Amino acid sequence: MLQRKLSSLNTEVSTLKDTRLLTFKAIAQVFVLGCTWIFGLLQVGPAATVMAYLFTVVNSLQGAFIFLVHCLLNRQVREEYKRWFTCKPKSHVSDVSMSTLVTSSKAG
Repeated sequence: MLQRKLSSLNTEVSTLKDTRLLTFKAIAQVFVLGCTWIFGLLQVGPAATVMAYLFTVVNSLQGAFIFLVHCLLNRQVREEYKRWFTCKPKSHVSDVSMSTLVTSSKAG
């Protein structure tokens, strides 16, 4: 009974973390996209040239910002990049086959 309660609490915590991360990603994306168009709308008057340059720079960096938010904040993607940069091959042995191997060796 305790195990069921703890496992349900664990899923609730992970759901809360996922919701918080998705909310952060959405706010960050709205901020990045909004900044671009604020600079675009402010291209009037004496500061039009400066705003045009800011609009162009921020607009060209949108892809990098979106990559940072959606890829580098994802734990699985970070692990794969770490594995790729350290040149460690991914283990092809699954957890199921390892647990079968361990239980079969204990039984014998």
